[in-house]
Amino acid sequence: MVRSPRLLESILVKDFSHFHDHGFHFDADLDPLEAHLFNQEGVRWRALRNKLSPVFTTGRLRSMAPQMNRITDRLVDLLRTKSDSEVDVRNLVSRFAIDVIASCAFCLDSGALENPDCQFKRMADTIFRPRRYADSVKPLVRAFLPSVARLLGIRALPGDVVQFFTEVTTRAFQHRLKEGTVRNDFVDLLLELKIRGDAICEGTETEPQQKRLVFTDQLLAAQSFIFLGAGWETVSTAMALTLYFMGRHPEAQEEARRSVKKAKAAYGEIGFEAVKSMDYLDHCIAETMRLYPPAAALFRVCTRDYVLEDGRRIEKGTRIVVPVSGIQRDPQFWGPEADRYVPDRFRPAALKYQASYRKEDDAAGLYHREDMEDSEVYEEGEATKKEGITKMTYLPFGVGPRMCIGRFWLIPTKRFNA
Repeated sequence: MVRSPRLLESILVKDFSHFHDHGFHFDADLDPLEAHLFNQEGVRWRALRNKLSPVFTTGRLRSMAPQMNRITDRLVDLLRTKSDSEVDVRNLVSRFAIDVIASCAFCLDSGALENPDCQFKRMADTIFRPRRYADSVKPLVRAFLPSVARLLGIRALPGDVVQFFTEVTTRAFQHRLKEGTVRNDFVDLLLELKIRGDAICEGTETEPQQKRLVFTDQLLAAQSFIFLGAGWETVSTAMALTLYFMGRHPEAQEEARRSVKKAKAAYGEIGFEAVKSMDYLDHCIAETMRLYPPAAALFRVCTRDYVLEDGRRIEKGTRIVVPVSGIQRDPQFWGPEADRYVPDRFRPAALKYQASYRKEDDAAGLYHREDMEDSEVYEEGEATKKEGITKMTYLPFGVGPRMCIGRFWLIPTKRFNA
């Protein structure tokens, strides 16, 4: 287990080549949808990441904004019909997130907002909200006891779920090819890879042998599937908790409202640029994810022997655990009120952003800036009484080349809360 910010920077960024794998094993024959970017390792991960990275650029996100806007407008219309009754916010934002992901990653109008029992949501519930204990255990066995899983033929995902998401992706490709539609979204990117057919995985020091990555329909369906896995609970939980905290803290809610009104006055509507400019709403969401990060821990595996500054050695095959929840609530880094909801922690005068490793990563409203000083801690500012935020202690999506793609969904999260 690693908690030291300095060592975390070495493992996750500076010496990433020694720790580039998550260590979650999968069998693509048994579970083809598990062959997504998060689970891939070595040169296959590197090749796939390079091909998928364009989806996170500002231009690509901006082109998907109209899809998100239409779904948000439907949500607002639905809320207006329920203005005189109680609303289960957690359920509502879950359905909103399903519609956004279905549209952007699968080219599908799932209709979950209007129909909570739609097929897309039922399939998602089967995976992420299993009703049986055995269904909850199977993915853990597949990930941490792969030899036992292979021996017993345990699949992480039910066969009907695999078939459903593979067919949805294939139909999206067929529709785009037939109609000639170009939306510049994630489906278009996958379709480009399908037409290309394959890619060469260049060798590295640890894997000198070149490999060929074939873009089959199942492999591409797996990449759409991880958008659901990384985005659904991430979006719905962050939205619901942010609304909860703002309800409990009227002063934060009022400041966020002023931020939204200012953006709307400047841009005329709550579009992509307006959403990006809502600074205080950023702070509210960031503080929510500090207290309740999407993933409680990060996992890495040492892929070749590594020597620490003090001479100690981390041997190849050693598993590394980063306790994100513990770090983000540690009074050593966040002060004596580490468990309190204080969005002002993230005001620029008090904030030490994490170092930026790819300029495109800031497109989704992340807290990574290139123009900040490279000091370990920001100085105390007038806008806050906190000591500043220590570098590498705010990791809701991880950091470095294997930063979680769940960060992509910060844009719909912000627009919903706006």
